Amino acid sequence: MMSKILKWLQLCLDIRCEDVVRRRDAVEVAKQERENAIKQDNARKEKYEKELEEKTKAHDDAVAAEMQKQYQAQCEEAEANGTEAPAEPDPATFPKIKEDEFKQEFDLANAEIHIPDEVQDEVDNDYDLPYNPPAPAAE
Repeated sequence: MMSKILKWLQLCLDIRCEDVVRRRDAVEVAKQERENAIKQDNARKEKYEKELEEKTKAHDDAVAAEMQKQYQAQCEEAEANGTEAPAEPDPATFPKIKEDEFKQEFDLANAEIHIPDEVQDEVDNDYDLPYNPPAPAAE
């Protein structure tokens, strides 16, 4: 009878140890997922800034070229009519890129990254086990 009680107590302790390790593993995995999500979100933000800068530069160059072409045509027309040449266009008056449309296109192509809430460590004051965290999951 005592041996059965002893086996039962050992089984209870083994299950408790497995539960503590399982919960620690779950916390570590959640922390790794959060870190990966933060890295992905930072990479997405950098990509957004880079693409916005490229698109803005391309847009501004195209608008400047078009305005210059229109200015040249107006100068030629004024010269042919014998009237005074128009003033050169001011770059400050050129139309700007529509950032909200660009952001919508970017969001469709690159979905927003959900960053999980910060994970709190669980404190097990009743059982102190040596612990090796699980290896990080491959991205």
